[in-house]
Amino acid sequence: MRHLLRYGTAALTSAALVVGGAVGAHAAPKGTGTIEVTFSTPDGVPGQLNLTSKEQQFVASKSLEGSQSVVEWDAPSGRYSVDVDPVMAGNLRYVGVAEKLRNIQVKPGATTEVTVTYFRSQGVQKVHQVGAEPDRVTLAWDAPEHTSVQVRRTRGSEPATSPSEGVRVEADADGLVDTGLEPGTRYTYALWARPGDAAHGVAHRADPVALTVGTPDPERPEIASYTVRQMTMLATHDEVLSAQPTGDGVRVALAEGVDAPAPGTAVVLPVSDALAAGYVGVVDDVSLDGRTLGLAAGGVGDSLDYLDLSVADLGSAPLQQVEAEGAGEGPAPQPLATDARARGVSPAQEQPGTQAVGECNNLGAELGSIGFDPGFEMDGHIDVTVDKYNVLGVDIPSGLAMDTEVAVTVSGALSATAKAAYECNIVLPSLMKTFAAGPVPLALLIKPAVKIGVSGELKISNVGAAATLGFAAEGYVGLEGDNHFDTDLIAEVEPLTPKVEGAAATIQADVAGDLVFGPGAGTTDAGVIAGIGGTLTLVSAKAAISFPGGDPCVELGLGGKIAMILTARAWLGVFEVKAETELLSEDFQYAGSPWHFPSGCNEAPDPTGDLLGDGVTMVDDEVVGDAGQWGHVEGYAPGTKTWVLSTGSVEDAKGDPSHLASTDLDGPGHDALDGLTGVDTFDAAAYRVRLVPTGDTLRVRYVFASEEYPEFVGSRFNDAMGVFVDGQNCATVPGTASPVSVATVNADTNAQYFVDNAAGAPGYDTALDGLTVPLDCAVPVEPGVAIDVVIAVGDVGDRNVDSAAAVPDNGIWSD
Repeated sequence: MRHLLRYGTAALTSAALVVGGAVGAHAAPKGTGTIEVTFSTPDGVPGQLNLTSKEQQFVASKSLEGSQSVVEWDAPSGRYSVDVDPVMAGNLRYVGVAEKLRNIQVKPGATTEVTVTYFRSQGVQKVHQVGAEPDRVTLAWDAPEHTSVQVRRTRGSEPATSPSEGVRVEADADGLVDTGLEPGTRYTYALWARPGDAAHGVAHRADPVALTVGTPDPERPEIASYTVRQMTMLATHDEVLSAQPTGDGVRVALAEGVDAPAPGTAVVLPVSDALAAGYVGVVDDVSLDGRTLGLAAGGVGDSLDYLDLSVADLGSAPLQQVEAEGAGEGPAPQPLATDARARGVSPAQEQPGTQAVGECNNLGAELGSIGFDPGFEMDGHIDVTVDKYNVLGVDIPSGLAMDTEVAVTVSGALSATAKAAYECNIVLPSLMKTFAAGPVPLALLIKPAVKIGVSGELKISNVGAAATLGFAAEGYVGLEGDNHFDTDLIAEVEPLTPKVEGAAATIQADVAGDLVFGPGAGTTDAGVIAGIGGTLTLVSAKAAISFPGGDPCVELGLGGKIAMILTARAWLGVFEVKAETELLSEDFQYAGSPWHFPSGCNEAPDPTGDLLGDGVTMVDDEVVGDAGQWGHVEGYAPGTKTWVLSTGSVEDAKGDPSHLASTDLDGPGHDALDGLTGVDTFDAAAYRVRLVPTGDTLRVRYVFASEEYPEFVGSRFNDAMGVFVDGQNCATVPGTASPVSVATVNADTNAQYFVDNAAGAPGYDTALDGLTVPLDCAVPVEPGVAIDVVIAVGDVGDRNVDSAAAVPDNGIWSD
């Protein structure tokens, strides 16, 4: 049985590698001994030792944390060869020595100790590419004085293993210039330094420094040029048996014979069924047998020292569909309320159900259905340069430079049939574009989300727009902390013309999505580090349907929201920078919003010819609220028409009281009503008129009506109205100072002024279940002096269940 312990600050391998009890708690079985490896390194430097016998191999590792680590386990007795891997910490190379031993002997029942000590390499350091040219590679490095460097070039990613392989390239102690190369081609350079690390006991020919570069191709700028970071593992399908996301990274099983990279090494995984866009990770732990790696999410800069990528047309890259999570398993749409205010909703309709992608049709006959299957397109361009050594421009010596424009277009028509208030989430697949960025996979992913809310009865189709939302950003992030970006919002929209049947209602539809671009962005469950990420609300649409004058009128408001962040770590690597830069954060309304269909249907009717009676002359007036909240109708006072202000739709509040008048307009309250009621009001409607009286008494005749009767009398849903003459309310219960409201006039309180319309009262034609008789208020005024009269009504407690204030023709006069 193997045993693996950690000591000090080391964090070496996953728990899956530790089997059995504590070391020292038992005697080793016959035929086995104990191997104890002690790592000693500079702080923050990893380490890795390979022990190989004829029968098996062990890999002992030290993480980046700390400077000391002890690894101990039981192993079959026998002779093991010893091989210490060089490692990278930041941009420096370190070499290790195992007590100058080439092999060890493990004896039954005994402990064999091995001490591994790491030193900063005395060979070439900080090897990097200078610039990027189609037919030339220029490399520079640091090296001690009197160092001679041999270089061999090979085509592809595999370096020469000895100075006799590959093509010889002339070099000096500072670098090389290699000419006559092919554009768009990958080359690997192997470097041997003399004397190098001979003083540490490391052979001159062992483990050359290797650097892979990809030359640019002017004919194909979308193919990235790059420099691979030293010791990065560019894994192939043949080298990886499996790669499975773990939630915060990826667990990789290596094929037999593949050397395990040390902790801190970047690993680039190819595209697979489990990793739709590949993956860039950093080794976090290595199993004792060297066959399994634990990877944490990494960035471009963890695997590359240089990258130059130009994608001139994002729209030309193929769009892949990623299966929607939860398709067919989502919860049923839920009513907006579960008490008596969600009338007509049975408990069965509130239970979870199944729904298809792009649909919300399991509401049942009592509620209705929704259909919306939007289409998405992505467009724009991306130019990215990452360089951790050379000058990117006059403003930034090293870091990230980016010029990008990313826009997402959503199009599609929504249709809905509803008989109650409810909300619905529609499940849609994610969409992804992948790009050829040299050896590092980059992807642009959007995960759409659609939420729809309906209030009132309606049947509507062709609600929607072709909306384009995105951003343009140009700037840089510097390794010295200098960050600068100029950003612009991209927002364009072309609304569709809705088709309406049914009663007044509102519908709210939000089409949003999480947008990510960068390494690993196609992986939804592997600790993704996106270079650019954030949320787009492409369309926040509100359609309010009213019937002013008896004909349908749709007011369609279209807005959006964008909040995007650039994560520098994704581009520059965890060892250099972890900065985040806000690119753009904005709420907005699309230009032209709101639209009205048909055009002009929102223009409020002019009440002045009928509303004002004798003894008053109008100076000016205005209606506050949606056009559908104001209308000239019969039914609120016997024998005459009235001008009605409603917290919902006037059209919805006409007719049979068996109909529920309840429309959530998501409108504001009214300050004067807020002061009168002592609480916030909602969906307020008001008429203000400035007039000059000829008499010394101004009179206003009014009616208050509400759907809150009779169920919510005495509750917090105490909808109210007011008649304010120069700011003072005169709409009070006769003989008292109490404002007229649901609570002050009803079947039990001041009943002589109340009309019960729940079953339909003779002479009245309104859907509201109760109303006052026509009431008069009288206010002393100064003849010939202009005054302001404001009549207002508002919901109290919530926005559901409507109320209204009505003034009969000639209902404002003076004497």
